Amino acid sequence: MKWNRIARTSIRAGLAILVAGGIHASASERLDREAAQTAIRDLAEAALADRAIGLSVAVAYGDEFVLNDGFGLANIEHDVAVDADTTFRIGSITKQVTAAMAMRLVESGEIGLDDPITKFVSYPVGSYEVTVRHLLTHTSGIKSYTGIDSVMSTIALDRSHDELLAFVREEPFDFAPNDAYLYNNTGYYLLGMILENVTGKAYDELVADLASELKLERTTNGSNARIIANRAQGYEMQGGELVNARLIAMTQPFAAGAMLSSAGDLVRWQRALIGGDVVSDASYAAMITPHVLNDGSATTYGFGLGLGEDQGDTVVQHGGGIFGFNSMLSYYPDTDVSISVISNGPYSAGLLAQQIGRVLHGTTIEIDDLTVEAQEGARLSGPIAWWQVISS
Repeated sequence: MKWNRIARTSIRAGLAILVAGGIHASASERLDREAAQTAIRDLAEAALADRAIGLSVAVAYGDEFVLNDGFGLANIEHDVAVDADTTFRIGSITKQVTAAMAMRLVESGEIGLDDPITKFVSYPVGSYEVTVRHLLTHTSGIKSYTGIDSVMSTIALDRSHDELLAFVREEPFDFAPNDAYLYNNTGYYLLGMILENVTGKAYDELVADLASELKLERTTNGSNARIIANRAQGYEMQGGELVNARLIAMTQPFAAGAMLSSAGDLVRWQRALIGGDVVSDASYAAMITPHVLNDGSATTYGFGLGLGEDQGDTVVQHGGGIFGFNSMLSYYPDTDVSISVISNGPYSAGLLAQQIGRVLHGTTIEIDDLTVEAQEGARLSGPIAWWQVISS
């Protein structure tokens, strides 16, 4: 399948979508469900007409789903359509699950946010004191293993914790703890190890227990060997041609990015998280509080959650990217709107989530020959790809 770099097909020339009045006026004011569903579906179909392969899309107003559906193909070779139950890799959205599980241990007194990590794991920190809080906020200064070429060139190989950390143990710190923010996968890998060491359970088991507790039937930790029903295949562009995504061993992203889910389950997860069903209100408040560095400046990240705004609207969000997939989970607290989008190809889930958010908040969106440049320019701020090292 050959595609031009910029797809020039649109479902309607100059299509304009507007949910009249939006929902910005009042969080208690109900959406026009039919108008909202039509707008969201039109946006998803426009994405498919551009370069999206398959999309899982879920939107909720409060605890009520406005839409939870699939679009396009989960598998091109077998012509399998995406539906509401299709499971996708979600990349770094995994981090907020890891962070929430860590906060549960904080609540039970089994770990402390300001405990040194050496209390729980063996990792050389030299003269520095690296705390659990530093890992949660990407401020530890420890080298991110996904920034090391020798790791990325062997990403398809399963590795034990010791084998993976051997790549970074001797690397110098990027900065002294809490001197700066630098998106860091080693930090969340170490958090996963702390969870395992404190609970005595494997990370896979911890995710399974939490998914069962919250009735997230399409959520699991990633595995290449295990049979996972209705699992989407990932795709990427290579030399202008669409190909199956590069192989990756799920032991390497681990607690930093190995989970699978559907958009509907991600919204259910988010509603449980903000509703006090996962952690206490105080813990959730800590998770969405911007972290403050040694120099007094604030970052745009809490514990596993990015913090920002779009056109004046506060957004709590996190993106994810892993070979062949990218995802976005956004929450608008002022209007109690949750939006989740997962893509199994080169199309930006973050862009579609942003477009949906803007439409639902009363902005007119023109859809006409969307371009790659427009997609890249419209990305929400915050971490997108599991393997990237992104600074604020």
